[in-house]
Amino acid sequence: MKKFEFLYVFLIAILLLYPDLPVLAGEEFELDLFRPQVGVTGLKTPKKDFEDVSGDYSSRTLTFDLTVPIGKSTIRPEEGPLLSQVLVKSSLRLWRPDISFLNKDRRFYQGNASVVGLFIKDLKNFFLAAGGASFAEDEDTLDEMELRPSFLGMGVHKMEFRVALIYGAAFSYVFGRGTFFPILGLSWKMTPDWTLTTILPLFVKVTHPLTPDLRLGFILGVTGDRTRFDNDGAFPGRADTLHLRVVKVNLGTELNYKVTKDLNLFGEAGILGGRKLTFLDGKTKLLETDIDPAVYIQIGMRYSWGETILDQFQ
Repeated sequence: MKKFEFLYVFLIAILLLYPDLPVLAGEEFELDLFRPQVGVTGLKTPKKDFEDVSGDYSSRTLTFDLTVPIGKSTIRPEEGPLLSQVLVKSSLRLWRPDISFLNKDRRFYQGNASVVGLFIKDLKNFFLAAGGASFAEDEDTLDEMELRPSFLGMGVHKMEFRVALIYGAAFSYVFGRGTFFPILGLSWKMTPDWTLTTILPLFVKVTHPLTPDLRLGFILGVTGDRTRFDNDGAFPGRADTLHLRVVKVNLGTELNYKVTKDLNLFGEAGILGGRKLTFLDGKTKLLETDIDPAVYIQIGMRYSWGETILDQFQ
């Protein structure tokens, strides 16, 4: 297992670029991504005031995700790549924000589907490519959804002194708008029990195993999205369809508990800061306001079934 101790870095990166993809963030990653997996996650934030306009904001989010490997893992010990695997991943997020100055209750639906290819050239070089499409709509625009492309290409090179270099590029809506950006980071096993992983400009994360089945993590990250919605008189004189852009910074603590070989439970709590809400008509800003910091709580589960890649050798 130690041969693959940096492989999990791929999966953390995909989690932020494709926020609903289930992962296990441990340096002894058990390759659960190579098995079919389903997950459910719930997130809640309390009501907080806007800083620049009158009113307040709160939200509830429920996410369902599914990851399915296509074919078996291909292992070629004599010729490269050493190991390869193709997966299909899909997710659906139900987002219920409570924005006080809007004229009605809004329900938003955000989903994606992507194909992921993972290639291990040798024990020091891993490569990943992921591409797909996503949507973000409210209930009134869902029947005329607009698909958005997404892409991630990334490599990990394991160096000496328990350090791995991470590099690549991505196109994503993680910053609240379609953005192409480079990726640069590292994974550093600072001690036998503490691992630092940073993938800029997305996140910094520290993990520590409390027991063989319980893992503690601390994370600082940036996430966001851009969602279409029906104006329906919320902004008189503007287009029938507008966009809502949300960007936020989270600082949190997480626990991941491996109940069985197949079932993982996890929870995360922390502070959401740097939150900005922007309403747009095309490229024209109709309203932009910051939101006061708030505590957030997230809980979820992941269930995998079938053989792992290690089971194939037993």
